[in-house]
Amino acid sequence: MTSPTVREWMTRTPLSVSPGDSLRKARTLMKAGRVCHLPVIDGKKLVGLLAESDIWAHCPKGTIFLEEQQAEELLESIRVGGVMMLHPASVSPDTLLLEAARIMREREVRALPVIDREELVGIITESDIIGAFIALCDRMGEWAFK
Repeated sequence: MTSPTVREWMTRTPLSVSPGDSLRKARTLMKAGRVCHLPVIDGKKLVGLLAESDIWAHCPKGTIFLEEQQAEELLESIRVGGVMMLHPASVSPDTLLLEAARIMREREVRALPVIDREELVGIITESDIIGAFIALCDRMGEWAFK
């Protein structure tokens, strides 16, 4: 059995935003795509990573109590570039899945953009790694864990 790589488990062509996009647009994309992380690209180059938690962490306290219209206006006024994580850790498609999991744990991140020849080609998340773990354990059978 060969060691699994990021390529086998990543989400290909992930949703993304640019630094000039609003947090409102980012939040709308996250909700529509049912994702919690968006790579931030400038052209085709990765420049950051935006997590759903970053959106609320960078909003003024009390935002949660605003009327929906007021909250939407606030999110429209804040740019992704001012909130995103700069220079996020990333991996290549050929990175071993175990190594990607180690990087996530060491860096305390829940997602890694996947870069090939300086272009964003995917994203691997904790959820993807858990899915891989379950599938690989199923392939090995119960005997491996007794």
